[in-house]
Amino acid sequence: MSIENISEKNILKTIFLRQIKFDNTIEIRGFSMEPTYYAGDKVMVETAPRYEIGDIIIAIDDPCRLLIHRVVEIIVNDKGVIYKIKGDNSDACELIPEKYCLARVIKES
Repeated sequence: MSIENISEKNILKTIFLRQIKFDNTIEIRGFSMEPTYYAGDKVMVETAPRYEIGDIIIAIDDPCRLLIHRVVEIIVNDKGVIYKIKGDNSDACELIPEKYCLARVIKES
């Protein structure tokens, strides 16, 4: 694969997954998961083969940002599995392909 074929999302995914092998604690930024989590809270995460409705996951959205949001729906279609995720303090939902759902929160640190 040439460097031109590597997307920003895949680079971010690789960096994130390598980082959590060394330190599976991440810090919450922003306010989209309030009141469940506040900016500055630390949580432990783990990778998982699949996620369930209600799981809080880390995913990459289209502007290529890491999000920590809750799974609210799972859509299976001819393109694969799509997770509909939403911040607890947000009205908007994102549709994230399975390959860009990276890990789930397992507990507060």
